[in-house]
Amino acid sequence: MHDLPVKIIKVAMIRVSCSITTGAFYNTHLSHTIFEFSPQVDPGYAINIDPPHIIYLPVSSTRIDNITLTLIDQDGEPVDFRGEQIIIRLELKKYYNGVGV
Repeated sequence: MHDLPVKIIKVAMIRVSCSITTGAFYNTHLSHTIFEFSPQVDPGYAINIDPPHIIYLPVSSTRIDNITLTLIDQDGEPVDFRGEQIIIRLELKKYYNGVGV
């Protein structure tokens, strides 16, 4: 018989990654993570999160044709929202010579 840890809470953390960003690190490795959080509600309830500290990351290209957002859990597995609609607001700012416009 094997003693395995019981996963009482399947999703303890959600990491949001964005395909066009650069400059973020996760465990000392370059990543596309733009935000991560621990859900504070039980499964089945709406998750409403406003990042407490907004950090603008560089965009990896000068032209944006497509943006892919990925939501994964603490184990790197995709989060299953069981068909529920997910809304994520991105804020992009133009910078000229280090000054936001």
